Amino acid sequence: MKNEVSKAQQVAIRLRKIADWLDKHPQVDPPSFGGNYYSYMNPTTELPLPELIHRIGSCKKEVSNDDIHFVVSFRDESEDGVWTSETNLVFYTKRANVCRRVVVGHEDVPEEIVPQRVIPAYKREIVEWDCEPVLASGDPAPASSSNNES
Repeated sequence: MKNEVSKAQQVAIRLRKIADWLDKHPQVDPPSFGGNYYSYMNPTTELPLPELIHRIGSCKKEVSNDDIHFVVSFRDESEDGVWTSETNLVFYTKRANVCRRVVVGHEDVPEEIVPQRVIPAYKREIVEWDCEPVLASGDPAPASSSNNES
């Protein structure tokens, strides 16, 4: 019976092969590596999203509009200890997948006239997000952004 290899293990194997090759060819100018690498957390995975998020471990939590991001950072330092670059694995999903959206009020937004059109006045919901299962005190890192929506 063949051993099952997860998608994460497959990526790790490929990255190790690249690292091994670069170690053997130090004269080659390597490709740019750094920045953010994104992975969408689908709510239909085998594990509930709060469990997946807990398994990520220590991370920075960020809120961006309707998304919530869990950022694992890898920093490179020079020999003198100066930070030189950062690579991030960003796991993200819609906040509604892991939080409960709560309307706590409304505000009146006045009519706005912009060139060649009118945006009529309307009531905008004032929203807070209850993310207790994900942002609970037992999680490794606190949220780095407010839970309020503009």
